[in-house]
Amino acid sequence: MTGWTAIVPVKGGARAKSRLPEQIGGVPRGVLAAAFSADTIAAVAATPGIDKVLVIAGVSELDEAWLGEACPRVRMLRQGSSAGLNAAVRHAATLVTGPVAVVLGDLPSLRPDDLAAVLADAQKRPRSMVGDVACHGTTMLMARDGRLAASFGPRSFTRHGRAGYVELDAPIRARADVDTVADLERAHRLGVGMRTAAALGLVSAA
Repeated sequence: MTGWTAIVPVKGGARAKSRLPEQIGGVPRGVLAAAFSADTIAAVAATPGIDKVLVIAGVSELDEAWLGEACPRVRMLRQGSSAGLNAAVRHAATLVTGPVAVVLGDLPSLRPDDLAAVLADAQKRPRSMVGDVACHGTTMLMARDGRLAASFGPRSFTRHGRAGYVELDAPIRARADVDTVADLERAHRLGVGMRTAAALGLVSAA
């Protein structure tokens, strides 16, 4: 059976995570956003059943050298800063064949076994999704045939449901995206990846 291709959209710079303060503990929110993305990508790349990872990056502080060294299956697709998320996701999906999973790049607590459980469930359905904790947004979107009808943005959970995506009973770490300080506190309680922890000063940087 053909493995999954994961598409991970990320955004860094001053426009990223605008609902967070400009700095948290002296750390610019753009740096934190890049750390969230790096940890998400690391978890995705380490997940069994994923053959390829396409990272859609606009303006971001992601370290491409680190991506190439730590995640050899990761390919960076540079998009203009004005490119819309949904158009970029649909374009990325046209570059591959087989099942596709979109994993938004703000899941710093995600672990490979969380995503593996989601994909095992998604394999049973033509189209499926994972809602965020509030069930307002969507953190993951899966299509077994690779044909994505992506509609991310405010209230995307409802729109994706109307488009035929079935909600999966996913682990909390697959749903715990970070948009606010309260979200970041929840992610901290769940356990964040090494780059988010380093950015927050919880551990020494590698």
